[in-house]
Amino acid sequence: MEIFSTTGMLKVAIDGDETRIISFNPHDRLLRNRALQFIHDSFQDSKTTEKDIKELTSVEGKDEIGFPINASEILEYERGVSNSLREKVDGVFGAGSADKLFGMGGFDENVLVRFMNYVIEKVNAVSTVKIEEKLGHPVRTRSKKMQP
Repeated sequence: MEIFSTTGMLKVAIDGDETRIISFNPHDRLLRNRALQFIHDSFQDSKTTEKDIKELTSVEGKDEIGFPINASEILEYERGVSNSLREKVDGVFGAGSADKLFGMGGFDENVLVRFMNYVIEKVNAVSTVKIEEKLGHPVRTRSKKMQP
């Protein structure tokens, strides 16, 4: 569900569930800044995360039920990364937004990427209109989406 309001706020019902609404104003320059900073930081962090996971999963040996001997360490690391990203989502969109987006205590990287692409598309559409108004002609656009 998308609702236009006179304040410029968009209200997005996650999976059409009206109890899971995330509101944001695509005209808000500070929101744009927070969202772009979040994407930038997440991209930079993903390089470290990828390296750490590779290192953690390269440990050899299995326990008595066939799990890697450092399974607890791997799970703890992944939980920490997921919780950190949830906190950052709340930092961009407000407290409780991560629960609305992922469900209570959940996290799904693909959902995060799709949602951030959606938000950036909305913010960029507003920016494009403003630029075109100032220039007096349409702007050529290039679209580059985040990849999970």
